[in-house]
Amino acid sequence: MHTTFKYYIKTSKFDKMVNEEDIKNALSALDAQLILNYRQIGLKFAIDYTMLMRRHKGICTSKVKATSIYYKLLTNTQEELLIN
Repeated sequence: MHTTFKYYIKTSKFDKMVNEEDIKNALSALDAQLILNYRQIGLKFAIDYTMLMRRHKGICTSKVKATSIYYKLLTNTQEELLIN
């Protein structure tokens, strides 16, 4: 007999989508601090502090920007193939 679960347990940090406006506000709050405290700002804006730290240091970017870069690379590659 199969059992069904009543509750869905979120096990991934990717289950929660973050509002881009909240990230911009958190980044501006970080810029206003003399001593950076990623964990405190992350809790204040309900954002994962590691993602906030990566965005602030420029290691990663928003999903929209990454998708734009990816499609641009695909377009450039296809144009190069057509030229050759």
